[in-house]
Amino acid sequence: DGNLVIGTSGHGIDFSATSDASGMTSELLDSYEEGTWNPIWSNATSGGTTSSNNMFGRYTRIGRVCHAHFFTWGLPTGPTGSMYLQGFPFQMSNEINATFCAVQTAYFNFGADNYYNLGLRMTNATTYAQLVMSRHDPGDQIAANFSGFINYYTNFSGCMTYIAI
Repeated sequence: DGNLVIGTSGHGIDFSATSDASGMTSELLDSYEEGTWNPIWSNATSGGTTSSNNMFGRYTRIGRVCHAHFFTWGLPTGPTGSMYLQGFPFQMSNEINATFCAVQTAYFNFGADNYYNLGLRMTNATTYAQLVMSRHDPGDQIAANFSGFINYYTNFSGCMTYIAI
């Protein structure tokens, strides 16, 4: 039907005819995938998930680069502790210590106006990311938590781009 099919694992499109940049490790595109994933907010790195029917995710992986988009809303109140977004479609590589992405949100009530730059922080060899905020004073990041942050109308959206294993 006209599709190019790579029938053997580890093979792909070879771009070795192009010029090389310093630090180049491969010119073989051997992976492309897109699909859905199930973003789940939890209060622990290993469980304690919230329940909501309103959590959607799509991803595109090109080579080792994964773009994981998410949109969640209508999270229940009640859980406590730090917030983690779990279920990323691929494990993050060990090559980079941490990856950050911005998160957009609406209808939250943290009760203070000195918190800025809501984001996710994903670390080595994980499939989850911690929700963090930067503070005006002392200017360091802190973990966002369920208590006082979530109401039924709170929604989050963003895209985490990371290097997968």
